Amino acid sequence: GAEQVMVLACYDGACRSVEGNKWAEKRVNAARALLEEAGIAGWRLAFRNIAPSMPLDLLRWLEEFREPVVVAESGS
Repeated sequence: GAEQVMVLACYDGACRSVEGNKWAEKRVNAARALLEEAGIAGWRLAFRNIAPSMPLDLLRWLEEFREPVVVAESGS
């Protein structure tokens, strides 16, 4: 299984699926609550809105998202 999952969706009003991004965010929040209830850290599941013009933001988010796992693996 994956150690972490990041779900990306378009911004409101920019999504081909009119309500798909809102639905996805609600589902991610519900899944995060279930993870926490099961004793798994909720930060392992993330949701972000993104646009095609945001590749540098995506790279930064991925690095930030990866950091807690790297710190945990190194024992710091």
